[in-house]
Amino acid sequence: MVGAALPAMVPIWFQTLYHCGTISDVDVNVKNLDAEVVARLAEQAEAEGMSQQEWIRQTLRRSSARLSPAELLRTSAETNPMSEEEFATIRERAADHRQATIEGLGARQRRR
Repeated sequence: MVGAALPAMVPIWFQTLYHCGTISDVDVNVKNLDAEVVARLAEQAEAEGMSQQEWIRQTLRRSSARLSPAELLRTSAETNPMSEEEFATIRERAADHRQATIEGLGARQRRR
């Protein structure tokens, strides 16, 4: 969007900061939340000992770090599943590593 004209209703100072790339924080206003959601967020924030605003900020940060359902579907469609041989090799290496760790610690074999 750099170089594109912003609408006339956007203040000049904001346009300047936007084009210079110095705008870092953006406020978001969420409307029409259910009362139960607001109450639950307040409870969670209080339990964590932080403000509701900070709790919501952290919750959104964690949520945005995860893939959306559409992104997850696209990513899984682009990947190839592991073959049975690859899986068996990895499983065998993990079992060998576990056995070596047990022997290195002097622990007894786990009963099954």
